[in-house]
Amino acid sequence: MTRGYLEHVAIRVRSLAPHLAFFRDVCGMEIRDEKIIGGLRQVWVTGGIQFIEDPAFEGPEGRFAHLGIFVDDLDSALDPPGRMT
Repeated sequence: MTRGYLEHVAIRVRSLAPHLAFFRDVCGMEIRDEKIIGGLRQVWVTGGIQFIEDPAFEGPEGRFAHLGIFVDDLDSALDPPGRMT
């Protein structure tokens, strides 16, 4: 059996500042990593949240972007037993 876990949830936002302030000041979450990927600033905070800052983003704040899932065996997870083909 392939075991895995949810490592983070990614959320697209127009501006990082208010989101980082909230999670730092209210929840005590600190920045654990920060990168520029695809020209967009991305920040991971403790507690499993990744923010993707996209100044051109138009829509409600906090638009879900992706789930980051880790598994013990990627090949098995992609081809589980009993999968319908």
